[in-house]
Amino acid sequence: NKVKSDHARRAMEIEYNAQIAPRLAELSPNKLSAEEAKIGMLLLLKRSPEKIAAAQAQVTNWKTLAQSIVQFTSRQPTGWRELDQQCERAKAFALACMDSFDLLLQMLASPQPPSQPQWEQWRARQHAADQLWRAVQELSTAGE
Repeated sequence: NKVKSDHARRAMEIEYNAQIAPRLAELSPNKLSAEEAKIGMLLLLKRSPEKIAAAQAQVTNWKTLAQSIVQFTSRQPTGWRELDQQCERAKAFALACMDSFDLLLQMLASPQPPSQPQWEQWRARQHAADQLWRAVQELSTAGE
């Protein structure tokens, strides 16, 4: 029974590494910050419909990645504390990203540049996601 239990745990770890970890990497602050900065500049400058559409498509793709992380991590706890904690942190990070992406999509949809409160709200949401990313990374390195 112990062998079967260890086998099941290993299978879940393999699934996490195959399905969740690559998606998390695509949404890492290091990966997104330059692109988000470009989109931020686009919001401030004279905005061509083509560039706005491309930015909306990119943000929508990021949101889809975040949604898939939430889907993969929204299952019954495994009973293995480390794996369950990693899934919970990944899910919290993905939800924070979705929150940030939702606001960014709203700002992109508006014909007007974002207001100062909108900018501050978006920055706060990005910061929240960054903090959660650090928590995901801390648990990842602690488990190795």
